[in-house]
Formats: sequence, structure tokens, C-alpha cells
Amino acid sequence: MQVALPQVIDVERLKELGKALQPEYPQVRPQFVAMAIFQPQPVPLSPPSLFNQELRGYSFLSSDSKEIVQYRLDGFTFNRLAPYISWEDMHGKGLAAWQHYRSAFPDGKVTRVATRFLNRILLPLDHGRAELDDYFAVGTKDPHEETLPFVGFISNQVFIDLKTGFGANINMATQPAVNEQVPIYSRH
Repeated sequence: MQVALPQVIDVERLKELGKALQPEYPQVRPQFVAMAIFQPQPVPLSPPSLFNQELRGYSFLSSDSKEIVQYRLDGFTFNRLAPYISWEDMHGKGLAAWQHYRSAFPDGKVTRVATRFLNRILLPLDHGRAELDDYFAVGTKDPHEETLPFVGFISNQVFIDLKTGFGANINMATQPAVNEQVPIYSRH
């Protein structure tokens, strides 16, 4: 959730807000945003012309670091890392943390709502090859398969619902094969 707060708040208020999460999320880490401006310079390279780093919020991590709640000056995020759990469990935990953030800033205007899913799909190799068309609606074909073997791909697809204006951005890419499997990463 991206939130525009109507007033300037002290970032330490986010840390205090996170104390209520401590039983489930005992680890606290600051989050910084950094900006650097580089300008073309003759060799030798010089440091950036401008570098600015600001504290923008805090991350609260579960003891196994698999779940992360972020309270930021510009919003809220809930993350779950592998191994994944059910949507219902993740949704319930994320919703509770969001409601806690929202109760502290009821006048904040929600400007963006998004979900992101990162998937790692392991495809079995058959004699060193995997036919992507057997697994995905969008695969790749090279007319010179024998002389130029396929070794990887990256795909980006963007969809939009014409009625609502909501969209989806789907990215997929291969990674090098490991243990007779080729990992495909998909981000939705």
C-alpha cells in the first residue's frame, strides 16, 4: 500500500508503532532511501556530485526472517519469503499489520494498492533441454536450434483490464540449470 500522509510525521513514530508487532516480528531494521546524482567527468572517476540518504521507515521481521512488515513514511508492505504458506494465512497476517498502520494514520490517502508474486518454477531437463512450450503459453522458438542452442530468455508482458483500468505486469526469466533442472523465475 502506498499512502500519502496529510502531515509530516517523525519517522521514529513508525518504530514506536511497530512495537505492537514485537511478539510476532521481534527483529527491527531501519529502511533507508538513497539518492545519488552522477555527472559525466573525465577520468579519473570522481565521487557522485550529490549523495543523500534518509531514514524512511522500519522493517519488522519474524524470528525466522520469512515474514517482513514494513512501515514507511510512504506506506506499508507485507512480505512472505519461501517456503510459502497459504494465501489465507498470509492475507490475514498482512491485513492485521495494515490495519494497525492504518489506525495510526486514518487520514492517509491510499494512492496505490499492489500485490507481487515471485515464483521459482523448476523444469526438468531432458538430455540437457527443456521445452518451455510444454509448460507455458508463451515460449520461445529459435529457427536455428541445432546450430544456435537456446540458453535463456527474459519476457515481459503487460495486461490491462479495460473496464477497471487495473493492470498486470508479468516478467519471466531463466537462470542457469542446476541438478538437471532449469529454474524459471516469474514475477507477477
